[in-house]
Amino acid sequence: MKLIEKKSISLIRVIAGSINEYDIRYNDLRKKLRKNNLFHLFAEPLVVGGQILWRTPLRGKITKYANLQPEEQKNVDEMLKEKANDVINVVSGKIKADKIEQYLTFPSKKDIYIIDTKTGKNVVITQWGCVPDNANQMPVTIIKGEKFPVPVIFVIKYTDGTPAPNENIFIHFNNKTNEDNSGKNAKIDFGKVIMNTKIKVFQLVEDKEMFVHNINVDNRGEYIIEIPPLQTMKFIVKDTNGELKSGYSFNFEYNNNETKQVANENAIIEIEKIKVGTEVKAFHKKTEQKLYQHSFVCQTDREEYILIVPAPEPDIIIDPDSDIIIDPDSDIIIDPDPDIIIDEPKDIKIKLIDHKNKPIANQEINFKHKEKEYKLITDDEGYCILTVDEIEKNDVINTVIEIVEKKKDKKTK
Repeated sequence: MKLIEKKSISLIRVIAGSINEYDIRYNDLRKKLRKNNLFHLFAEPLVVGGQILWRTPLRGKITKYANLQPEEQKNVDEMLKEKANDVINVVSGKIKADKIEQYLTFPSKKDIYIIDTKTGKNVVITQWGCVPDNANQMPVTIIKGEKFPVPVIFVIKYTDGTPAPNENIFIHFNNKTNEDNSGKNAKIDFGKVIMNTKIKVFQLVEDKEMFVHNINVDNRGEYIIEIPPLQTMKFIVKDTNGELKSGYSFNFEYNNNETKQVANENAIIEIEKIKVGTEVKAFHKKTEQKLYQHSFVCQTDREEYILIVPAPEPDIIIDPDSDIIIDPDSDIIIDPDPDIIIDEPKDIKIKLIDHKNKPIANQEINFKHKEKEYKLITDDEGYCILTVDEIEKNDVINTVIEIVEKKKDKKTK
């Protein structure tokens, strides 16, 4: 066997299979192309250590294609086409069409050699079934002048580098949009596509194109498509005073589904497996009412989302210098445990203080709740006990406070 060329394995990029399968593929060609010794078109590969040796059984002077005159190169090009047609005719039905494409493809015309034998000139190609080491460089194909198709495989990964299996991916190609799934191996084999074809790969979230990748097909074979992993949205329930509120229940609507969660002892609610860009609506549900409504969009860089509920009203403060105070806006909010309806009388202890935080004794206070009126007088420490039936979460009790004793006119000495 005559050595034609040596090549480092690190610079070899096969279209399919691996370097170690080269001898199997060559033997398959040799077996099917014995007629007229057509297999001589292909150099025999021999893997030795980190190199691959390209050899031929032909004997004679070896000339590189690049060293030929332009007219001689044209003759070699025609010779290659004729040989390619002969190969196709012989192996038709014996070797799959895509394999024939692989065999008749090589990185560049530098891989073509001419061997002058006693019976005439022979053309031999090395690195057959390979593409250039440079992904943007077009390979050479000698299949009837057709455009060169290359395999396209999308490798779906999360932005943290881990595989993203079972993700629905949309692929826009030739004015059509196809939906495919990354499956268990987190890959989508898109088949063969003509070099330099433009493909858009993306996901749909809330009917919007997100995580878009625009690809110009080269010969790299695999294309990394990164998408954010599913998120856990952490909601913290607080009242309007900034105090944490545990035990509150919220309903969450997203992806046409609804789920109900209750804030834990740390006032936290967590919703798992939310895709970035998803709109999440939150509200407290009371009978058919939607209270404390919030709307969020799931993000990758947000650690927490705040749910606000009303804070209980502060203690009533009465200015002792006032004659009469009627304050219908001073409401008392009754807030027992969330979602619990109390069907039996409930005692509410109320303290009346002035602007100096001192208790106001013997003061009349009128209350109104669900069309019922209550009248109480504070004791010596400013306290009174209000007993109310059927209190529900966040019920409002309206109050009217009257100063019984008028202030006395101050006499000037």
